[in-house]
Amino acid sequence: MQVQPVAFYWYPSGDDYKKMQSSAEDGANLHETYAEWLIAAEKGIENFKFRPDITVRKIQVPTDEFIAWCKSTGHKLNAKSRSAIASHKLYLLMKDD
Repeated sequence: MQVQPVAFYWYPSGDDYKKMQSSAEDGANLHETYAEWLIAAEKGIENFKFRPDITVRKIQVPTDEFIAWCKSTGHKLNAKSRSAIASHKLYLLMKDD
């Protein structure tokens, strides 16, 4: 069985999370605090532990890097773009391995 890596966008810090809340078009939909997001994110990752065919990779993306990437690629500042950059960065990591 081949194990499929899955990218999970990961905020490096509470400050990055706050900046995302104030910058992203869906910022009002994010958890109220970084601590709440962290609990939900860990639970989300936990759900994949029952899938031996999937391994979750936390992909840290500083908010400033995300904003610059969105501007340079024409992506909107939203969840779909956070997923896209995490997947792209995972691809680059896997390519270099």
